[in-house]
Amino acid sequence: MADMHQQEEEEMKRNHRKAEDALLREHQALLEEEQRRRLAEEKEQQRREQMRRLQEEERAFHQQQEMQFQQRMQGQQMAAMSNMRAQHEQALMAGMPIGPHGNQDQIAMLQAAGGKM
Repeated sequence: MADMHQQEEEEMKRNHRKAEDALLREHQALLEEEQRRRLAEEKEQQRREQMRRLQEEERAFHQQQEMQFQQRMQGQQMAAMSNMRAQHEQALMAGMPIGPHGNQDQIAMLQAAGGKM
């Protein structure tokens, strides 16, 4: 009888250990799943941050390109105006009238006076 009682007690201890082991494995699996989820969230956050930085860099690059383009255009306009001003000054010094059609008036006057172009 004592032998039977001891066997039952040992069986209960084994079952209890099995249940504890199963709970520990389940707990470990949950911890691992939580760790995988956190890693995935961190990776996603890093990816989003990288995309945001790339977009900012791209936006800054395009702004810089646009600014450089505007500066070039402004420089070309200023150079063209400077050239026109110099041509007008030369024409005025030469005594030529400056008309609305640029040099066409001067060319017509020279041709009418028998000059060659």
